[in-house]
Amino acid sequence: ACRFFGSLLIMMKLIALVFFAELFFTVGHVFFKKAANRLEKPSFQKSHRSYLVFVGDVLGLPVVWWGIIIIALALVVWLAALSRGELSLVYPLSSLQYLMTLVAARLFLKEKMDLMKISGTLFIAAGIVLVALSGSP
Repeated sequence: ACRFFGSLLIMMKLIALVFFAELFFTVGHVFFKKAANRLEKPSFQKSHRSYLVFVGDVLGLPVVWWGIIIIALALVVWLAALSRGELSLVYPLSSLQYLMTLVAARLFLKEKMDLMKISGTLFIAAGIVLVALSGSP
């Protein structure tokens, strides 16, 4: 019984690490989308100068830097999760990000959700989990 609960505790810690890594990734992506909404749509066909202007505009937005910081934090937590579990287990758990992004897009970006978008996201997440489980011994 102790061995079972010990394994369960290890798995719960792993799930918590993946959850927080994916939460940070989602928040970082929301910051990036907020930044993208503020930027003028680039026309890369004009000249190389257009690239430089766009890069300058991107780097001039504090929300981009916050996104980078949060994504860096997510990577640290993600590496902690990978250090504690097999990639074939940890990576499928990252499908939580699909669900988190759907919710965050609705709450923070006011994006419209319909049944197709919700169903598609749930099918993707479920499919990834099923693929991961099919490879388990």
